[in-house]
Amino acid sequence: ISNLFMQQYPLPEKTILDLINSNESNITNNLENGLVKVKENFYAINGIQRHIDKELIEQSVFIEKLLDYIIQTSEYFNFIIIDIGVVDASNLKTTMYDLANEIWLTTEMTLPHISKLKTFYSLIKRAGLKDKLSFLVNRYDSQNAISVSDVTSILNMSSEDKIYFDFKMPNDYQTLGQCWNYCELASQTQEDSDFVKTLNEILTNKGFYLQKDAKKEKKLSSLFSFLKKKSAAAQKEDR
Repeated sequence: ISNLFMQQYPLPEKTILDLINSNESNITNNLENGLVKVKENFYAINGIQRHIDKELIEQSVFIEKLLDYIIQTSEYFNFIIIDIGVVDASNLKTTMYDLANEIWLTTEMTLPHISKLKTFYSLIKRAGLKDKLSFLVNRYDSQNAISVSDVTSILNMSSEDKIYFDFKMPNDYQTLGQCWNYCELASQTQEDSDFVKTLNEILTNKGFYLQKDAKKEKKLSSLFSFLKKKSAAAQKEDR
């Protein structure tokens, strides 16, 4: 499995370190320095690939360069999404918390996850960042999941704070397990799965992208086809 993975997804030649340290703000030149075009209007940056690189991205000089890069590239993109991994109080991550317009926190409704979440949520409230926070609940329908009421009670939330748990992902382990085993992206190979459909609904509701209306497109396609036929018939009559 590891050989198959390495064949399909080799380690990237350039990472976020190369891109930020290149001091290059031009999007075209960025493509040669670590910016990867995934699909139309969607680009990604490879994260660090070695544990020793973590020390480099925590340096004040790198953080200053990263902030400057984000400010400059915000002129080209509507959304910039940063995956910070496991939450902690490192200098880099706390800077990202302050900079972000929204903080999405992925969690499960199980006691081990909620116990970790309680510490982080307390820190977020003390920092005055609570209004930025939204929870993305994974496997909300699993057998070990506890209720939203129990979670809000553990986190000492008010009844109004239940709105934080509006975004829930189903426990679609069969789809994701298969994708994991075959090194596939669920969004590309399992478009009709519960997981991908729910994720698309959440991203559409949040305004990250617009879902295509299949019925509307079909009607437009039929209309254009009809107009083309009518136009062709008119041209024959003129001849």
